[in-house]
Amino acid sequence: MRVVAYLLASLACAGLASPAMAAPEQKFRTEYSIIAFGLPVAQTSFETSIGERSYAMNGSLRTVGLVQVFAATKGSINASGSFSDSRISAQSFAMRYTSGDKTKRTDIGFSRGNVTSSTSVPPPKAVKAPDWVPVSSAHLRGVTDPISALVIPARNSGEVCRRTLRVYDGEMRVDIKLSYLRTIPFSTKGFKGDAVTCSGRFVPVSGYPKGKKEIRQLRDTGRIEVSFAPIAETGLYAPVSARIRTSSGTFSVRASRFEALTR
Repeated sequence: MRVVAYLLASLACAGLASPAMAAPEQKFRTEYSIIAFGLPVAQTSFETSIGERSYAMNGSLRTVGLVQVFAATKGSINASGSFSDSRISAQSFAMRYTSGDKTKRTDIGFSRGNVTSSTSVPPPKAVKAPDWVPVSSAHLRGVTDPISALVIPARNSGEVCRRTLRVYDGEMRVDIKLSYLRTIPFSTKGFKGDAVTCSGRFVPVSGYPKGKKEIRQLRDTGRIEVSFAPIAETGLYAPVSARIRTSSGTFSVRASRFEALTR
């Protein structure tokens, strides 16, 4: 379940970096609910400061409902980077979380789209598996963190899904190959309009054991759908909802808030 959980958390945090063409030092807030098997299991809340050509995101995630009884989890995610009219360039990514009596810390540094440093504590246990696919230096070029990866620069909605997201989360390197699915109406606090929905094909690249059932099923039979909404006239799109269908069930994310704060 780690891969699905991390995909959901990434989708639920990505909306914060999106209003990148805004005036210097504006702030934006996005809140999402994560649902599994029809029940709310987690919530995220993020606030982002946007400069003229840079962004900095700070947010939190916590489990809710019955999940608290079995595996209470809380954490923080921070990301920063810069942007141009055509691409987002991550600079740093940091994640901290505690689940029960277990803690996890991940820090990644980037420069010009390439990973320059990466620390994960504790390191993945599966790295000792005989079928482990190691992450090579070539795999760490032209990538971004799982939060910034979902900020999409596009001239129109038709371009949003025409791309492959190259993601590194400090452990796994994956590609998410997007293709157009449909356009839907979407409304929430701070936004009302059309959202373009992409289907996503999960392609593991490295940093995982080949025989892991969860990864194999998500690659071969899993279905990912992500709906992106435009951010005013910025030319950028960010997620407002997502759904991941696996052999274990359906997991989803929905924005309950997607708006600019008063300066």
